[in-house]
Amino acid sequence: MRVPVLDKNGKPLMPTKPSRARRWLKESKVRVVYNDLNVFC
Repeated sequence: MRVPVLDKNGKPLMPTKPSRARRWLKESKVRVVYNDLNVFC
């Protein structure tokens, strides 16, 4: 499974593994973004 991620500036990155996305969130390399339906994107 791959998840979409955005860097700190909102630039889309390649979809990555959930474990890597969690690590990047912990290190503040990416940010969580929700769409209008409050769905993580």
